[in-house]
Amino acid sequence: MLAVASGNGNMMPFPQGQSADPRIEDSQSLSEDYADAVSYKHGQLNPDKHQQTPEDKAAAYSLTNATLRRNNVDRVAVPRYTWSVYCCPHFDPNLPFEIRYMFPAFAAYGLNEAVANFVVELQVERLEALIK
Repeated sequence: MLAVASGNGNMMPFPQGQSADPRIEDSQSLSEDYADAVSYKHGQLNPDKHQQTPEDKAAAYSLTNATLRRNNVDRVAVPRYTWSVYCCPHFDPNLPFEIRYMFPAFAAYGLNEAVANFVVELQVERLEALIK
């Protein structure tokens, strides 16, 4: 769990029949976030059919690999903008300054177009303000 600093770095399933840890609820998507998306269902950015091992196939169903698809449509809706955030709590503090400022967490967003696309790198807090 990325939300728990003492975690071991491996993906873990949510406990069944229990509420998720509040730190997780505050830091990543949950199935409940999509409860009112009546016209949509979960699609996969990286389909499980492209994976070889059972573990990799199971990981394809995480919400970090989710995209919304319109019901009754067998294709993925392509968003106009995409964004990504990472957290790397164990990094070398002696990295050169030109990359050290991007740790322990950093973000990026971009226009998802074949022509005239762009990517903007920014602090996580700035991205949060943009997408809220």
